[in-house]
Amino acid sequence: MDKQEYINKKAKELFAEIGYKGTTMDLLASKCDMGKGTLYLYYTSKEDVLKSIINQLLASIESSAIKVQQMNTSFSEQVMEIIHEILKLRNEQVLVAKLVFEAKQMNNQVVDKYMTQIDNYIIETLATTIDRAIEKKYIKKCNSKFMAFLIYRIYISLVFEWEQKENTKLTEKELFDLLENLFK
Repeated sequence: MDKQEYINKKAKELFAEIGYKGTTMDLLASKCDMGKGTLYLYYTSKEDVLKSIINQLLASIESSAIKVQQMNTSFSEQVMEIIHEILKLRNEQVLVAKLVFEAKQMNNQVVDKYMTQIDNYIIETLATTIDRAIEKKYIKKCNSKFMAFLIYRIYISLVFEWEQKENTKLTEKELFDLLENLFK
C-alpha cells in the first residue's frame, strides 16, 4: 500500500468516526503516524483528501459500468450487476452514511457536493444501461433517467432506511433477490 492509499484509508476511518467537519489535517497526520508537513506533500487540504476518496469510489463504479457495458446479458442481469457493484460500496457504508448525514443535517456544502456527484454518477450509469436495454427491446420505452432514479432510491431505501427501521442488515443475497424480482 502506497502512502496516498494509506492516508486515504486512515482518512476514511476518521471521516466515518468523527465526520468530515471534525477531522483536521493535524488529526489525520497523527492518525497516519506522520508529520503534518509530510501529509501536505500528498494533499493540499482536507477537501483534497475527500476528493481523492470520492474519486476512488467513482473509479470503482466506472470500472463496473464498463464491465456491464461489455456484457451480452439481459437487462435485469445488467442492472443487477450494477447494483451488485453498488453493494460493494456497502463496505464503505459507515463512511457514506456519516458523509450523507453531514451533507444533509449539518448543511456541509463541501461534503454535499461530493455526495451529489456519487449519486448522479450512479444514476447516469443506470440510465445508460436502461437506454441500451430499450434499444435492444429488452424493456419498453421509458424515461431512463427517471427509472434509474427509482431503482437507485429503492436501493438506498432498502440499505439505509429499512435496515435502520428494522434494526437488521439485509444480506447481499436478500438485496439482490428483492431488486431482481422488480425486473422479472
